[in-house]
Amino acid sequence: MKPLANLKVLDLTRVLSGPYCTSILVENGADVIKVEPPAGDDYRHIGPFTKEGPSALFEKVNAGKRSIMLDLARDDDRTIALYARHTTGIGKHLDISMLEGMLQLQPLVAARLHTTGKTPTRVGNRHPLSAPFGMFAAKVPDAKQA
Repeated sequence: MKPLANLKVLDLTRVLSGPYCTSILVENGADVIKVEPPAGDDYRHIGPFTKEGPSALFEKVNAGKRSIMLDLARDDDRTIALYARHTTGIGKHLDISMLEGMLQLQPLVAARLHTTGKTPTRVGNRHPLSAPFGMFAAKVPDAKQA
């Protein structure tokens, strides 16, 4: 039995960092329910995309989660309660090893390998997905023009 097998988590996070964190909970046995807005998580629209169409990055960090759509701008959809924390006042503690953490930092590399079949290469200090990102040459204007 996995250590978090009896834990239910309502995932209100979006894009990468939050879904990545809750994916660790899933891998440790938690039942994670991802809440998405009517248009879906923004990360559904960021590649690389699988041959079937969905974003490989979205699929990687949300694998094993159940999903529901809520429009939190509507009063009816905001009635969700975090019952355990409210009734007990106690949060949860999770201990993850550094090795597990480092391996989980590779969703982009894994997604690119899965979708393209090409071994990823080094990208240096730049972000492998976001552009522009990093250092760029710039021309300094003449003092007369400034």
